[in-house]
Amino acid sequence: MTSDRRWILWSAASIICIALTAGCGADSNLDPATIAIRNSLLAKQTPRPATTIADARIAALESRLAEKVQEVTITGTIDANGHDPWEKESSSFVVMDASEEYLKATASHNHDDGDCPFCKQKSEPNQYMAVIEIVGDDGQIFSRSAQPILGLKQKQTITVRGDAKINELNMLVVTAKQVHVQR
Repeated sequence: MTSDRRWILWSAASIICIALTAGCGADSNLDPATIAIRNSLLAKQTPRPATTIADARIAALESRLAEKVQEVTITGTIDANGHDPWEKESSSFVVMDASEEYLKATASHNHDDGDCPFCKQKSEPNQYMAVIEIVGDDGQIFSRSAQPILGLKQKQTITVRGDAKINELNMLVVTAKQVHVQR
């Protein structure tokens, strides 16, 4: 094979590789507004130490009584206790408590009346679940799923820092200011 022919084959192979990899980035199909939202919310490091969802609920209830905003940091696994955690037409989703305290408690699963966090989760699911909302600068929830906005998947564990409140369904709702995806 002549050197000219090798050069042509090498050049053609290089062009094909560049063409194939140019559109393979994770953000290649996202519009600039979505990329901006993602970049503003996703954190490279875990926000300050997280509390349990149950403790964040108590803080949110106390702040409601005091008529002030309560900032919380929680760690949760994207899941809804066997249901779809994603809201399809808004950028909110459900997480289950994944704090170290909660995981240790459920690992040592005992059956004392009312003392078993695993069993309480079945009877009081709101105590261990939270709704995470992704909102724009105007404070409005986006009208599309949070999955493509943040590139999240079900069963991922995330830490969220944001403003907490209790909604009309007695669920903890955290309006995200920062989201860290645990790898």
